[in-house]
Amino acid sequence: AIDRLHWDSISMVFHSHSYLLEFFFDSKEIKISREPLEMLKQARGFSSGEQILIRVALDIWSGSGNTKVWSLLESLDDQSLVNVLKALALFRGLESAN
Repeated sequence: AIDRLHWDSISMVFHSHSYLLEFFFDSKEIKISREPLEMLKQARGFSSGEQILIRVALDIWSGSGNTKVWSLLESLDDQSLVNVLKALALFRGLESAN
């Protein structure tokens, strides 16, 4: 099961891409929808930016996304980058969910 901090942080990562929240989490219970490696394989059909957001969410979930900082700067649009930075600040306890 997931705690509220993980949920809020991952929701913030996907703030501008809410359909990725549906891809990431199981529809019946609050857990990831598939194993991390399988999720990364299935995400290959997404844009490079969407794939990075999935990786960031997996890093928040379990450290399994292996996100590279340069890929954030290279692949994400400005708003997605801001959302990721806010999510990391929230997860670290530096920002509230509101």
